[in-house]
Amino acid sequence: MMKLKILLSFLLFGYLLSPFNGCSQMFIGGGYTETYINGSAFNDVKGLSIDLQKEISISESNKWKIIPMAHIGFLTTRIEQEFSPAYTTTVSITPAISYRALKFGFLEVDAFGGPFASYILGLEGGDSGIFESNKRSFLRGGLALGLSTTLKITEKFDIKFVPYSIQFGNNGFRNGLMSLYFKI
Repeated sequence: MMKLKILLSFLLFGYLLSPFNGCSQMFIGGGYTETYINGSAFNDVKGLSIDLQKEISISESNKWKIIPMAHIGFLTTRIEQEFSPAYTTTVSITPAISYRALKFGFLEVDAFGGPFASYILGLEGGDSGIFESNKRSFLRGGLALGLSTTLKITEKFDIKFVPYSIQFGNNGFRNGLMSLYFKI
């Protein structure tokens, strides 16, 4: 039940700033993520993510935007067979600032960056399977950077591809994302 409350609060994060720009819409999407929880290779995980974004223009030319982002990752270990299997869930929020670097008609390329906070919750199997499983949970924070390409289809429908987004955090934490979003 606690996980559901955390999930709902992060999903609603994008709507918090909606009074500042009533006509903006949400981007929803997902993709592939790899996370390095700390410096040890035993804590490398990979999997799928669900992401939400909301673009809020802060300049008349629409070049500068505030983009509150929420990210939920569902991850498993890389080395599942040789060592203890693990399942990890990450929940991140990032209040990023975006700058439109290039525009070619209906195509836009943006660079973005900002601070992030990630809550990591994991379950790690022991030598004899689920009977020795260990829970782990902690908070990581740092800087998120990335690039995005947006294809403007209509006034109300866009497709955004984020080929590169990375979070650099404390204690060796790194999270790389590749996502595809649709404006809803």
